[in-house]
Amino acid sequence: MNRKRSVIINYIVAAAMALSLTACGGGGGGGGSSSGGLSLSITDAPVMDDDIAEVWVRFTHVIVHSDGGDDTPQPVTDGTNDWIDVNLKDLTEGKTQLLGDFKLPGGHYSWIRLVIDPDNTVIVERDVVGSPDGEGNSETDDFLHAPALLDCSSCDESHLKLHRSFDIPNEGGWVNFTIDFDLQKSLTLQLPQSEKRRPDYAYKLRPTLRILDAELASTFIWGSVTDTRATKEDPADPTGCEIYVYTGAMETVTPDDLCEVDEPDVSCDGVNNQRPLTTADVINNGGTFEYQTGSLYPGTYTVAMICPAIIADPAHADDPGTDDELVYIGEQEVDATLDPPDGLGSEANFVLADAL
Repeated sequence: MNRKRSVIINYIVAAAMALSLTACGGGGGGGGSSSGGLSLSITDAPVMDDDIAEVWVRFTHVIVHSDGGDDTPQPVTDGTNDWIDVNLKDLTEGKTQLLGDFKLPGGHYSWIRLVIDPDNTVIVERDVVGSPDGEGNSETDDFLHAPALLDCSSCDESHLKLHRSFDIPNEGGWVNFTIDFDLQKSLTLQLPQSEKRRPDYAYKLRPTLRILDAELASTFIWGSVTDTRATKEDPADPTGCEIYVYTGAMETVTPDDLCEVDEPDVSCDGVNNQRPLTTADVINNGGTFEYQTGSLYPGTYTVAMICPAIIADPAHADDPGTDDELVYIGEQEVDATLDPPDGLGSEANFVLADAL
């Protein structure tokens, strides 16, 4: 499927979902003007690591806190089990998975917590065998290791708290949020090893979440990466690149790396200290190298590309657990509009050249 067609389909599907929710009161559990509640979906900014094939998170409950001080646990179910298992690696380029439509009485709510089961939250690593074909797909030849448990102490202690207030009208109405898990910021390899399978708890999960109004965060940024280097060895090289998205115009943004740590001896207070809002992988789409961000609010953004495995020392790739010095390519300012022309989002293209 070519890029233009796939983006149009994604946009039409998102628009159709928004219209469907509006028609039934804003959520799948609406049913009538006297009922209301909260609809939650999950999406993810991809993690740029070919070794990671799957990251499964088991969600069991959603807790909402009312203005009166009451916590309202809402069970999460897939229709068969009292939980939903979500592979975050599947939820890129604006794809979402519904956690549920939760009926709530009218009133003011001050925060949301996601409850997960750490004993069933795992990572699956792969060994890549051979080279990608023309479609950028070598998974049929990959060797997948057995699942390993993730280290997520905060998941069990305080759950995943989202500081976002909202109101449910007394006469009924639905609020729709999409939660960006942002796996790239959340996942850190804390026990580097040269041989796999890595043991349980080799990876630490520090969930870094942002919550979006689903019906407002309806735009995105996409584009292509052209490799013009005369010395390129592999035409799939641009798949080692990643796009970083920063809030604000270029004159106000100096790009800095991902940095999300909670250890007292590690600081994220770098010289620039302007961290990306979200990221997007460059993928090989039948020989064309492209990217697409997840959902964004309308506004002005600065986008930049990093390619540490190509133009810099791969050892200096962006580790969210440290404050890294990165080389940024092709910084651009993008006006991401609420109603993109022809539903195609906002375009920003990049070039890999010999001068880099």
